[in-house]
Amino acid sequence: MQTIVYFTTKFIKIVQGQYRNKRFIINHTVSSCVPDDSVVNGVILDSESLSRAVNLLKQKIKFVNTTVVIDSNRVVHKVSILPKCTKKQMDFVVRNEFIDKNTTSDTHIYDYSVILPNFGGKNNNLVLCCALERSIISAYNDFFIDAEIKLSRIDVSVSSIINLSKIFKTKHQNKIICVVDDNVVNLLDINQNGTVFSNRSRVIVDEDGNNYFTEVMEKIYSYVQFKKSAAREDTDSSIFIIDCNNDKSCYDSYKEVLEKNNFKATLYFGLKNSIENENAVDGINDTYAYNLGMLV
Repeated sequence: MQTIVYFTTKFIKIVQGQYRNKRFIINHTVSSCVPDDSVVNGVILDSESLSRAVNLLKQKIKFVNTTVVIDSNRVVHKVSILPKCTKKQMDFVVRNEFIDKNTTSDTHIYDYSVILPNFGGKNNNLVLCCALERSIISAYNDFFIDAEIKLSRIDVSVSSIINLSKIFKTKHQNKIICVVDDNVVNLLDINQNGTVFSNRSRVIVDEDGNNYFTEVMEKIYSYVQFKKSAAREDTDSSIFIIDCNNDKSCYDSYKEVLEKNNFKATLYFGLKNSIENENAVDGINDTYAYNLGMLV
């Protein structure tokens, strides 16, 4: 069993469970409100408020094998086809991937995960490379030490979305995945040739009106049109929309926007409709999408 912790500006979200035999086996899902802006852009600003909330949650669940997921535009990442090599060699190769990104070993910690082994040949892997400021990682480590919770891993939201893409439906080999949480839209375009484009932007309007759904769909539509105009090859993509802010009835509002603007595409709304095995997430609210992705 794993414990996946995800902080937004308003909530702490926790899922305990595992992914096995193409199904999520969930032991607990809990969330707790925190004062606004306790965490902003993935950076802890009010550790005392967070500590009070976590201490209350510790009375409900036992934290084991704990991973924290960070969503921030301060995470620098890229997807590359890299040669198979030793860990020491790989650390060097990954650092070199960011040589033009204004990061250094003094200010950033580098890490990677293999997305697809043997990609383009048995000697290469498709790899997600990440760089994150040491100060941000230290703040999370210190927070969990103070909370007397052993932290096993720190990971990033992009990694979670890529994990989810592996179990999403495959009508098209190219997948555009849009996850909306805390008025932040994370859009990942994952292509069969190994290229991954990502964009992180904010929704300006409040999430309780039709303008909210219109703005999210406009971001997706603009990207799809850009991709079609720039493409030199097949651009047909399945589009997956996961809204972590609202209940499943919100997808009716998205569909109304689509019909009003005559936007034609292969779209899937919500985790239950997006995942190949529709029974994999029985009883799970989409609000925990980032947590669930880390279990895959």
